[in-house]
Amino acid sequence: MKEFIDKGIYLYGTLKTNMGVPQELIDHAKQVLKERGDWVFMMAPPSLLCVIWKDSVNTHLLSTCHQPIEANVVRRLGGAPGISIRSPLLAKDYNLYMGSCDQCNSLRKRYNISRSHHRRWYMSMVYYGMEIMIINSFVIFKSINVGAAKMSHLSYRKSIMLYMQMQSGTIRSENIHKRRRIDGIEKLPDERLHHPGQHYPEVIEERRNCKYCYAVHKVQLKTKFICCYCKVPLHINGGRSENCFRFYHTHQ
Repeated sequence: MKEFIDKGIYLYGTLKTNMGVPQELIDHAKQVLKERGDWVFMMAPPSLLCVIWKDSVNTHLLSTCHQPIEANVVRRLGGAPGISIRSPLLAKDYNLYMGSCDQCNSLRKRYNISRSHHRRWYMSMVYYGMEIMIINSFVIFKSINVGAAKMSHLSYRKSIMLYMQMQSGTIRSENIHKRRRIDGIEKLPDERLHHPGQHYPEVIEERRNCKYCYAVHKVQLKTKFICCYCKVPLHINGGRSENCFRFYHTHQ
């Protein structure tokens, strides 16, 4: 940063704690920063300023063109009217002039769906692309629905997840219906659906193949239970359908 100052290039922005924040400033901030709006700073010649400001979390900022001057910023929490909190002038200028890349990284950090490590290297790019698509769609959604009620970033993500669950649930139920119709569940006798209250499981000595598992899943799995009325071997617990006895007497 000092090289930039010597060349007349002035910069300011946020940085991580492991990117050059003095350890003594970090230790001092842990003791001093108690309430939102508190901040501490440290300067190095000729004009290098490092600030730790307590917003919702501790924010680390670095500047080559600011002085440790106090200002105020407006924060809105949960749709409530804006409240003014103390801040360094550096933080106010950063919030005022921060670019799209900073805003995108901020939105990504809040609800990040990616994992830090993947066995397949390209999965990081896939998750990154998904994050960018969600954020871009959120920005477009806000620009189109200017007059509509405001929707938070979290609510927007929840609406996407709810829509995807509804779509996947519809597709899954249709697939199950088609599979059971093809596998021949309609060929089971209709008397299995009649005379409610008379169908009870009984234990048999010799295990037999479950009729529902074979009719629906085309697998031969033995069971020690049989319906006392239908005289059909069915699973009570287990099998490919978890409870073949109940499904056999209820599915049409």
